Amino acid sequence: MTTYYAAETEATATVNDANADCLWQELTAKTLTSAKRAASRAQMFQGTTLHLAVVYQGDFVRIAVKRADALNMNHRPVWQNISEED
Repeated sequence: MTTYYAAETEATATVNDANADCLWQELTAKTLTSAKRAASRAQMFQGTTLHLAVVYQGDFVRIAVKRADALNMNHRPVWQNISEED
């Protein structure tokens, strides 16, 4: 079973900082779709970007992102899967 983790950042921030490990929170989800739903429901602030990840060889590997538009709060972002090429 895969364990999913979510992080919430400012619209233009990344989770690649030195102390980014403290941003990740474990989700109780069995599938990627349910992990996306759980992360969306757990979002605390409007206009923030959500990141989903799994742990691979001790590192967090991002698998999906839901990017916010910091200027247009009426924009409804959608989840985008991250391929290995990104």
